Amino acid sequence: MTPTFSPPPQQPQHARIPIHIAAVNAAMLRVAGEVADGVRLHGIVTRKYMDEVAFPNLRLGAERAGRSLHDLEIAGGAFLVTGKDETEVQQAFEEARSTVAFYGSTRTYRVSFELEGWVDQSQQLHRLSVEGKWDQMAAVVSDEMVEAFSVVGTYDQIAARMRTRLAGCTRFALDMRTRTDQERGIAREIIQDLHHAW
Repeated sequence: MTPTFSPPPQQPQHARIPIHIAAVNAAMLRVAGEVADGVRLHGIVTRKYMDEVAFPNLRLGAERAGRSLHDLEIAGGAFLVTGKDETEVQQAFEEARSTVAFYGSTRTYRVSFELEGWVDQSQQLHRLSVEGKWDQMAAVVSDEMVEAFSVVGTYDQIAARMRTRLAGCTRFALDMRTRTDQERGIAREIIQDLHHAW
C-alpha cells in the first residue's frame, strides 16, 4: 500500500484491537457470534427481531466457537427518538418515520418488516423508492412501525426506556445533538441515568 493508506505498526498496548461485524440477517449474525469480538446491530431491527433472530443466531455462532453471548459486545438495535418535551419528541418521531421509510425500502432489511407482519409496507416502500417517489414514502410508515424500530421518550424518560428496548446490548450510540453546552449537559445527564439504569 502507499504510505497514505498504510498505518504504522501497532504499539504493544494495542496489540489486539477488537473486531466488530455489522450484521442484520441470520447468517451474518452467526458469523459475528463465531468469529468477532462484537456485533453492530442495525437500527432497523425491532425488539421482536432481536429476541427471535439476532440473539439466537449470535448464540449459535458463539457456541460453534465454544463461547457464549457474554463473550461478545452487542451494540445498537434501535433509533433514538428524544427531546426535552413532547413537542420535540414528536418532531424527532417524524424524522424517525422518514428514516424507517428509507431503510424499509432496502430489501436487505425486509426481514425485520416481515417478522412484524409488514410485508406489504416493505414492498410498497421498495416500489416507491424505485419510482423515485421519496417524498411519499414516510406516509407508508405507521406510528406503530416507528415505535417498533425506536426508543421513544423525553430526556428524563429515555434512559429507562433504552434499558427495556435494548436489553441484551452492551453498548449503543447516544445519537443526539451536542453542539451547545446545554446539549452536552443533557447528554451527560442521560449517560449518568443510563449508568444507573443498567
